[in-house]
Amino acid sequence: MEDGLLMKIAMIYGGPWDHTTCMLYQGLCPFPYDSLVEPLRVSRDVKGFFRNAAILAARLGLNGYQNVRRWTGSTPRLLVAPDRALATHLEKQFLALGPDWICVAEDTQRWLTEWLS
Repeated sequence: MEDGLLMKIAMIYGGPWDHTTCMLYQGLCPFPYDSLVEPLRVSRDVKGFFRNAAILAARLGLNGYQNVRRWTGSTPRLLVAPDRALATHLEKQFLALGPDWICVAEDTQRWLTEWLS
């Protein structure tokens, strides 16, 4: 996978990496530079300060990684998705709209039963 390293790197900073990944493959820096030091400023104790400093370092690294990709001519990617959602989060309140999920569940159960037999 051409962007495999990008996907792995996006997961290291301990935050919502799906958003970070999307920003990276589109050729954008995932973290605005002016917001990066705010967590350090509001740290309440030494442990929190060092934790936030580590997150800051990882975020700076991701932005730097993105800048290097841009400077070396890496082409931004376009995410193409089907008009009808074929994947979704499994929490009921976040199910994609459109599909008949009961029918999908029944089809999946039938497929699994046939596959196991």
